[in-house]
Amino acid sequence: MLIYIGSAGLVVVLIAWSWFLGASASKWKLVSERSESHAPPFLAGTFFDRKVGLLLSPTAVRRTHDGGETWKTVLERDTVNFTSLSPYLSDSALIVGSENERPVIFKTENKGVTWQRMVFAEGPSDQLRPFTTFHSTCFEPPSRLWLAGDGGVVLATVAGEALNVLDVFRSATTVFSVTCDSSSGMWAAGESNSIINYRTGWITTSLKDHVRPGKIEIANDAIWIVGRGSPPELLRSRDQGASWEHKEPNFAGHLFDIHFQNQEGWLVGSGGIIFHTIDGGDSWSEIKSPTKNDLLDVFFDDSTRGWIVGDRMTILRSQN
Repeated sequence: MLIYIGSAGLVVVLIAWSWFLGASASKWKLVSERSESHAPPFLAGTFFDRKVGLLLSPTAVRRTHDGGETWKTVLERDTVNFTSLSPYLSDSALIVGSENERPVIFKTENKGVTWQRMVFAEGPSDQLRPFTTFHSTCFEPPSRLWLAGDGGVVLATVAGEALNVLDVFRSATTVFSVTCDSSSGMWAAGESNSIINYRTGWITTSLKDHVRPGKIEIANDAIWIVGRGSPPELLRSRDQGASWEHKEPNFAGHLFDIHFQNQEGWLVGSGGIIFHTIDGGDSWSEIKSPTKNDLLDVFFDDSTRGWIVGDRMTILRSQN
């Protein structure tokens, strides 16, 4: 049929297919990086739309209103160690970390212009006593907030600037990452080589392989675990954690983050490494990277423009 409609039609179809596969996001441009060894890393980022986005470093939050052309510090706390940034409702975001060996949470409801420190409602101090920091958070609409940290996993609800603790899963080891959606529930992973799941109650399962989970994500009806070890570990489960398969590429360094846009995905790690897939993670291929700095987070401001951030204030942007 393509031959029947002519060569021009064939060209159009091929161009459309190349765009669909995200060819523009298989090439990355270096936007900025610092050469000083003491320059802080950008740990994570998010965009609310094409213009307004946030970047997180260990002590500060930076905001852009012009699509990443300029960034301005909107929150800075020298006594706080921020660890992660995550979206929360349409114009809102949460950052978590620690201050003076106590966990902290900040929230914005106006795309990062102003930030409020959240407090726990009276009563949960005993439940939170094991925690000195939070490493990750995930919001499950309409009201559940999950917090992973060095004491386990906290289930809470948000009421204004207060958090009401509903339940706590205690862990003797640190839980580094939490992810959630309405169909799969909550999944968390950390140092103990065990995976924590919550739908109607707490369930823990141990990985058969000795994997050191650093990041857990839900994508394409699968659960992904990015290991913190070297050589790298990348696991996928398509049966809600009943079994796991290794999908890591051939690489000797560390992997830090994974992100999917439908069947297209990116995997980043140490030494500026970037891997790309167009088949939902069945196979990965290394693509050219413009930096040798460690890359820590991948995110998109819409379906076509991606960002990668990492060590020494590194920012990469996909080329259109």
